[in-house]
Amino acid sequence: MYFGKQNFISFQFAPKFHICQYILMLAKASVLREGILWLLLQQVVSCSEMLRLSINTNFIFEPQMMENIYYIFWCIEQLLCGDSVYGGELGEKFCCEVAFLLSESLLHISQNFPIFAYYIWHIGELVEGIKKK
Repeated sequence: MYFGKQNFISFQFAPKFHICQYILMLAKASVLREGILWLLLQQVVSCSEMLRLSINTNFIFEPQMMENIYYIFWCIEQLLCGDSVYGGELGEKFCCEVAFLLSESLLHISQNFPIFAYYIWHIGELVEGIKKK
């Protein structure tokens, strides 16, 4: 998601839970669901790249970013859960692209950031569950 010059990861002042609720309300529209999910996943990939940079360099990221990414994980989980009000049909091609994107995000960070890696793995399992339906 893009908010002016800041993306969701660095968004600090708005109540994050309310932003998530608005995103999920928009995602109720089946036309918007895949696009919103894709944008949220791009935020996860961006965070993953920053974490990967922080392992080998002196790259410093704000703790706020880590807090915000877990709100994004929650939104994604709500969108992918079949029993959720927000869950819905996703195309098989889209699910394959998401699975690939998640696997790329998981490379090289699972040892240093196990909780982050767990959430990526969990979302990947939810995508696999949708693909099998």
